Amino acid sequence: MTQAQRNQAEWARTVVQGASVAAGGPTRSIPSTQASPNDYMWVNDPVNFPYVIGLSAPIQNVSVGWILQLKMFSGTPHTFIVSGKDANGVWMLDSNWSSNNDEIIRNHYKSFTDFTNTFQNWSYYYIQ
Repeated sequence: MTQAQRNQAEWARTVVQGASVAAGGPTRSIPSTQASPNDYMWVNDPVNFPYVIGLSAPIQNVSVGWILQLKMFSGTPHTFIVSGKDANGVWMLDSNWSSNNDEIIRNHYKSFTDFTNTFQNWSYYYIQ
């Protein structure tokens, strides 16, 4: 995993921690990403992360606030937070989604068709 790919997972971790503190609840975090070839999933660690709920569902069933850990057909892992959804696709909030991995936070749309043509594997999570 490249430094840019580690940075996007750290960005997601920072968002989760900040949101949990802002909500007045206990501080939450996210587990590490598994090693390749399973780097589209987080390490299953219910002892240290009992509030992380992993799900298996078609991409059309995601909800706003869920975090997706993915692997592109190119072999590159990616992490994003669902910021919106309509009948045809999903809004993705992420960092370093660019050709130069500039780590700028972006909110962009991907149709469900484009999603399944871009990502070969993915897993969903939400934080209780």
